[in-house]
Amino acid sequence: AVSVPSANAGSPSGVMAGHGDGSDSADDAPAQDQGQRDGAAGGQRMRCERPRHTPVLGSHVHREPLLNVLPFHGLHVLEIGSYLAAPLACTHLSDLGAKVTSVQRPAGSRGARTEDRWRPETAEALSTGKTLVTLDLKTEEGQQRLAELIRSADVVVVGFSTAAMSRLGIDRESCHALNPDLVHAHMPGFASTDAEFAELEAWEATILAASGVLTGMGLNRQLAGKAASYTPLPLASAYASITAALAITAALCRREAARAAGESGLKLHMEVPLASALLDALVHNSLQYEVPSIYRSRRQRALGDPRPAPLDYFETLDLTDPFYSHYACSDARPFYIVAPCHLRHQKNAIQVLGIEQQVKALGVPLAATYGDAGHTAPRHGLGAGQVGDAWAAPLRALIRRAFLTRPSYEWEARFGAAGVPGTAHRTTVEWLPPPPPRG
Repeated sequence: AVSVPSANAGSPSGVMAGHGDGSDSADDAPAQDQGQRDGAAGGQRMRCERPRHTPVLGSHVHREPLLNVLPFHGLHVLEIGSYLAAPLACTHLSDLGAKVTSVQRPAGSRGARTEDRWRPETAEALSTGKTLVTLDLKTEEGQQRLAELIRSADVVVVGFSTAAMSRLGIDRESCHALNPDLVHAHMPGFASTDAEFAELEAWEATILAASGVLTGMGLNRQLAGKAASYTPLPLASAYASITAALAITAALCRREAARAAGESGLKLHMEVPLASALLDALVHNSLQYEVPSIYRSRRQRALGDPRPAPLDYFETLDLTDPFYSHYACSDARPFYIVAPCHLRHQKNAIQVLGIEQQVKALGVPLAATYGDAGHTAPRHGLGAGQVGDAWAAPLRALIRRAFLTRPSYEWEARFGAAGVPGTAHRTTVEWLPPPPPRG
């Protein structure tokens, strides 16, 4: 089995962390598609087809070198989960070319109405490109149809608790009995081996609190005087979806290598707990360790400085590294640049912004980040995690003025062309794709 550590995080209170069962509610099976079902037993509806190409990592592998090939074309993924984590993981696989069949619970089942009211635009986006099949997994007919889908699938992604998964007959043993070549991915809220939390209801806020993220949300909140802060972001589901997609990709590569060697029936399985994935991604916010002052960032040092009142947003922003910060553009939309520690990214950003001569005049040095103890070259400057106190403020002023000369989306295009990480800020609605045409 492929063993993968997993996820954790926060979303609106009362929102299930992608693993759609509080206690017994998962018995009703997965998510809802906002009233677009075709029947309680087994109707299907293709919401929005994405372009499909030649298979690369599916049941029948095309081994000719081809251009513009989606790597998972020909792969059949079965999605059994509600709310966010499992559907989002399968959306990643769909974006890579896989055909995803999403099992939907009947409209009248327990929990379906609650999920219908939860962010319909998100549910719409998560359904795009998938075949939706409504099944009542508590009936014999639903179980028979599910067994057919499992036999034909390359991957099954389950977003329920361990107990609910077993009750519904979609645990690894049951699925591999039907299809030993299947890759089985389970996404519970907490690890099945976690004696303390395994049976805890896996709502996003529950995972967030249990993992300590509410009190470790980063330096900015600490500088703002927040002992603890809640986030509505579904961090656990988001991070777990990426971890699961990567783990599934690794398992599929393992399966293909085995097939090339004449092996089959590997019964590959992985568990990706949402809490574990969250901690993998965000534990750095909670780590406390002592380092020499020269390696402490301006924000870290500011935490120990006496001050009459907590810092506001703009005061905290001024303490961030100029290459890892937000800037207002000519259209008033902020732009987020993420280029610390990387010399090429920083040089390209300076070039795109058109401030090479001004930066040269400032005398910002190239940093010798990994020099030995006797090395005389500066530890801060271009190419380091911190530009340094002497250059941070004037360099930030140059960058700030440059960003004000163009609109955010133009900067996004220019930074993208130069290979510099950065993006214009967007609202949730702006990030989501448009709904598919109906009728």
